[in-house]
Amino acid sequence: MIRTAAAFALVGTAVVAPPADEASALAEGPCQVTSWSMTWGFKESFRAYLSGAIAGGEWEVAGDVGYSTPVFSIESHAGDFSADGKTAQLIAEGSIRFVGHEGLLDQTLSAPRVLIDDDVASVVFDIAGDTQEGVAVNSDDVSFVSVDVSEASLRADTWSVSAAPAVLTPEGAEAFGTYPAGEAFDPVDLTVLLEPGCVEQGPSGSWFLGLGLGSAVTVGLAIVLARKWRARGRPTPGES
Repeated sequence: MIRTAAAFALVGTAVVAPPADEASALAEGPCQVTSWSMTWGFKESFRAYLSGAIAGGEWEVAGDVGYSTPVFSIESHAGDFSADGKTAQLIAEGSIRFVGHEGLLDQTLSAPRVLIDDDVASVVFDIAGDTQEGVAVNSDDVSFVSVDVSEASLRADTWSVSAAPAVLTPEGAEAFGTYPAGEAFDPVDLTVLLEPGCVEQGPSGSWFLGLGLGSAVTVGLAIVLARKWRARGRPTPGES
């Protein structure tokens, strides 16, 4: 019976070993993003102030950036995701331009990107123009807000997070003015669609089928071996 159990374990091990070509495919990367979208109110109190009587301002959007009360939206097809689903760079074109105080404030946040690193995402802009304090700014690759994406989920080929908290970074505070670093900005909704089957999510459907068939073969072989082993110890007809 010990030999039978050993054979059972050996067969089980052989069945569940991952195919070399599939394992190497998972090791390759990065995975292409088929599309991604982000909705974000930026900061509701800022929008209310800018459009109010004191600032008398407005905002304009262009390119991949849109606006529909009360949120800005970004939609693009550019970017990539690591095969382990932990890091990504999402790229878009377009801009948000804030204007107020009869032109004293005139800032454009352009070339929006989202960089994901495990549980943290950074919303990045190139920022140019004059702050509300009248300071001229021309800074590229500004990590504007830091977003907590620890509650993100990866189902099928979709990575997503809803109402993810966002705070202004020191770089963002310096380039934008108005608010100090650590100031809470509006939460972020982010959805990323990935090329099918690229990001690792445990065994795929074909793997489960293979494991099921392998289990059936394993059990059948174990039964045959057990019967043969027991038959060796039984007397044959005619033996006394």
